[in-house]
Amino acid sequence: MFLDAGFDRTAAFIGRLFAPLIGEGAAPAVYRDYKTAVQEVCQSRFRDLPRYVLISETGPDHDKRFETSLVIGEQVIATGAGRNKKEAEQQAAKTALEALQPPPNNGSPR
Repeated sequence: MFLDAGFDRTAAFIGRLFAPLIGEGAAPAVYRDYKTAVQEVCQSRFRDLPRYVLISETGPDHDKRFETSLVIGEQVIATGAGRNKKEAEQQAAKTALEALQPPPNNGSPR
């Protein structure tokens, strides 16, 4: 496109194409590594790191289920479940991120 239309038209096209994504910023749905995201939130907001505590491990060896809690300080913020510890921790982190998000501003004054 650049060779056919030149820099200005290409830049305008790219700007229109990506403007909605840039406007959204780093939306929570973009995260795939929820543990990293929740760690960043915890460090900036609470000056503390989250800890993951194994609550339970159930099922036969070939079909284990793990349940993990995410703890900040002494408070359990969220729990998660999965087929392995990592999956359970990611699920707990995703739930914690949702819980730690500020409430949406509906335009009404406080």
